[in-house]
Amino acid sequence: MSLMFSFLKKYRVAAILALVMMLIELALELVQPYLISKIIDDGISRQYMPAVLLWGGILTAGTIVAFGAGILSSFYASYAS
Repeated sequence: MSLMFSFLKKYRVAAILALVMMLIELALELVQPYLISKIIDDGISRQYMPAVLLWGGILTAGTIVAFGAGILSSFYASYAS
């Protein structure tokens, strides 16, 4: 068993990074429905455009970060495998 772990040691960082990036992507994707509800409740229903722009910008930034984290997660996962 220790022989097998000696071969896997150099891929430890890549495996941990893949897991962390996947968790970041998942967290941001789970927050998106909440942000969409904030856009609807605070901005559209009250006809308050600054709220729509604020929450829409946060939603867009979170989407870009989630997309990048997903790409990095796939890269590190394929490297570790």
